[in-house]
Amino acid sequence: MKKWGIVIDLGQCIGCDSCSAVCQQVHGPESNWRVVYDLGIRPGTDMARLSIPMSCMHCSNAPCVEVCPTTASYIRKDGIVALDYDKCIGCGYCIMACPYDARVLSPLGKIALRTDDAHSSSAEIATKCTMCAPKLDSGIAAGFRPGLDPQATPECVVTCRAKALTFGDLNDPASNPSLLVQSKKHRRLLEELHTSPSVYFLLPNSRSTKS
Repeated sequence: MKKWGIVIDLGQCIGCDSCSAVCQQVHGPESNWRVVYDLGIRPGTDMARLSIPMSCMHCSNAPCVEVCPTTASYIRKDGIVALDYDKCIGCGYCIMACPYDARVLSPLGKIALRTDDAHSSSAEIATKCTMCAPKLDSGIAAGFRPGLDPQATPECVVTCRAKALTFGDLNDPASNPSLLVQSKKHRRLLEELHTSPSVYFLLPNSRSTKS
C-alpha cells in the first residue's frame, strides 16, 4: 500500500513563498493552506535565514479525524488526510484539535467545494491541504509517475524554485523521499504527540547519516 509524503529540505528552502502562492492560485485565495515562516538567521551561518514551510502534516494518527463528529475528516488508504465537504458542518473541532494549526474555516459560497446544491449557502466549512489529491489521482490514472511527473505531483512541489520539496511513496524504500529520510538527519514536528506525520524536515547543513 502506498503512503504519500513530502520531505522538505530546510537547508534548501529560501523562503520565497512560491509554494504558498501557487497553493492559493490553484485552490483559491481563501485557502491559506500553506504558510512559510521566517525563523530568523540560522546559528553558525553568515546571515543565512531559516524558513519552514507549514501545512497539513497528513498524520497517520490524525487528531482532526478523531474529533470530527460527522466523519467528514478521514484518512485515505494512501495516507492522505482528506475532507468530505458534503459532511462538514463547520463546527471547528478539527481546527482546535490540529497541533499544527493547519486547518481553516472557509466561506462555502466562495470556495464552492460541496457537490450537493442543497448545501450551497454562505456557511463556513473546514478546509486544508489535500496534497493536491484530485491532481494526484487523475495523474496516476493517466499513467504519470507521482513525484517525478508534474502531472501527478502536488503543485507546491512542482513550483518550488529551490527544489526544497520532494514528494513520493514513503512505503517505497527506493523512492526519492525515502532515500532522503534514510540518508539525511531529519525531524518530524511534535513527534512526542505520536501523530506520525507524513511530512519530514531535513535539518539544515545535515550530513548523511551513513557518513
